[in-house]
Amino acid sequence: DAVILEDDCFLKETFWNQAYPFFNISSGIGLNYLKAGVVTDINLVRPYFGQGLDQGWCIDFAANKTGFLVGLGFEPSRVHHVSLWDQLAADSAKIDMFKLQTMGHSNMSSEKRPGDKVEESLRRLLGEADVVVVN
Repeated sequence: DAVILEDDCFLKETFWNQAYPFFNISSGIGLNYLKAGVVTDINLVRPYFGQGLDQGWCIDFAANKTGFLVGLGFEPSRVHHVSLWDQLAADSAKIDMFKLQTMGHSNMSSEKRPGDKVEESLRRLLGEADVVVVN
């Protein structure tokens, strides 16, 4: 299996905002929240659109293109997009991170989502991965 850690994408407006031109790159190498399969509700992020989220875009290292994981022979079903923020942080901590990114300050909650099953699943996925890509 290959695991791609997508935490830097979490703070990019092009990852979340479908109105941005790089949300769906026609070549298929761009990554957005729909392709990544995040659990964070888009409505949690919308208030921060146009407020200072990172303007860069994320590469989909799972793309079926030359030089990318599937193009190198990895089976698509064995390539996993993972954001630790998405999976482990409570909504209050995510909001604090979006505020820090867009306003420069926040209360910075360290609250995590309840659920040892999610943590155990991530530990197992990362521990058994043949390749880990930090995007």
